[in-house]
Amino acid sequence: MKYVRILADAWDLTTATKKLTWFVFAPSVAFILLFIGEVVWQYSMFGEEFGWIEDGATFQLIGDSFSVVRDSGMLWLVISVAVIGGLLLFVLQPWIHATLILAIKQKFENPQKRVSLREKVFEGHRHFVHLLEYHALLTPFSLMSIAFYGFSFFRYTHGGENYYELFLPLLIIMAVLSLFIHFFVVFMPFYLVCEEEEFFKSLTRSFGLVFLNFGKTVSLFLVMILVSLRVVVNVLVVIGVPLGLVSLATYFATSNFYTVFLSLAGVLGLVLVCGAGYLTAILEVFATSFWYRAFQVFQATNDDPVENSDETKLAVPESGSQDSQIKVVHVVHHIQPGVPMPTAQDFTDIAGQVTEIKEESLPSGEINDEDGIKN
Repeated sequence: MKYVRILADAWDLTTATKKLTWFVFAPSVAFILLFIGEVVWQYSMFGEEFGWIEDGATFQLIGDSFSVVRDSGMLWLVISVAVIGGLLLFVLQPWIHATLILAIKQKFENPQKRVSLREKVFEGHRHFVHLLEYHALLTPFSLMSIAFYGFSFFRYTHGGENYYELFLPLLIIMAVLSLFIHFFVVFMPFYLVCEEEEFFKSLTRSFGLVFLNFGKTVSLFLVMILVSLRVVVNVLVVIGVPLGLVSLATYFATSNFYTVFLSLAGVLGLVLVCGAGYLTAILEVFATSFWYRAFQVFQATNDDPVENSDETKLAVPESGSQDSQIKVVHVVHHIQPGVPMPTAQDFTDIAGQVTEIKEESLPSGEINDEDGIKN
């Protein structure tokens, strides 16, 4: 199999199973809201630290917003949304991840069978603890977390010598270590879920599979990094457009257009958050399908003693295709004494079936006693 086919197979599965996208839509929206909250918080802290925003304005805004929500009787709704979002991001995410892997595994191995998400959810709970450990392992090495660490250090040190001499080299080391860890444990969830291996055995087997297919895994890893950058662009658009409308609304603070611009910014922001959440959900399904397909290909290649750099034959059928079998029939004709040797014209080839040899008389003296033809 040409490895560019992995990309096509993953995209075909993603577009053919929309219910998987909607299944991870809510966690994706929660992730987008968390990311927006982090960016807005960092911006406000930078503004207060460097004089862009009045000191204490951020906490004053939080307090005023809390008072407005409490007075309107919507405090319970805000708390419920925050609790559900926290559950989706930090508690239920391993369960959702296990369910998604099981559904994708079935879709690749048996594309004709309907995927039941309820069945996969019940199966996925058995892998919750192991995937919780896996996510706990990767959380400190998240590139987003490392970036926010860097912003916080820069804010506290005001970009002084301590930052560039101490914190910046440390952040670079952490970023390189993060890429290294994410790279070598990329197949670990599939060992945990699909083969039900123990945590440390899955870790070592993932390292081994990546090491045996190092160059190919690097190429696939770079492709996924480029695809993931799309999420960052989407989030920046989600943040930038409403903030632009709010900034524009300040020029109309004394007119009736002020409320219009604020309302438009709120509605547009909600639409953009949902849109970015949907695109993030698509990316989540695609990334899981992509790495699971690579997991299949690499395992099939390593189990096959015959190297084939261009095409690797998988026992698993292509997504959406039917199983096909190739039967090889060996036919042995015994040449009797007195039957002439067959020539090339005497062969009749029937494509995909059996090659027949016409039997005619052969001059005596051309036949060995029991081992075949004597020259």
